[in-house]
Amino acid sequence: MGMSLREFANLCGISHTHIDSIEKGFDVRSGREVNLTSATIRKLAAALGVQESELINMNIQNNTEQPSNDEALKFALFGEGDISDEMLEEVKNFARFIKERDRHRS
Repeated sequence: MGMSLREFANLCGISHTHIDSIEKGFDVRSGREVNLTSATIRKLAAALGVQESELINMNIQNNTEQPSNDEALKFALFGEGDISDEMLEEVKNFARFIKERDRHRS
């Protein structure tokens, strides 16, 4: 809609942090999955000019898609901090090194 997150949040009557969590599918502070209430769906639908059922169907479709293992690992290790794919690969290589080292010690 060409709006900033804060502008859209004001239009919906929902906090911008909650809108951010909805977009990501999880609360960045707790790491927990976001479950939309009917009141939130109603506000979003009104702001977007769509039927509530359309948003519910989109939510169901999105919930069937799981984040990639790499995305889950990034969040587990670094939270919402920015990490490049190269940095993640270094972490994975280090983990492989540790595993190999321990295997050879046995």
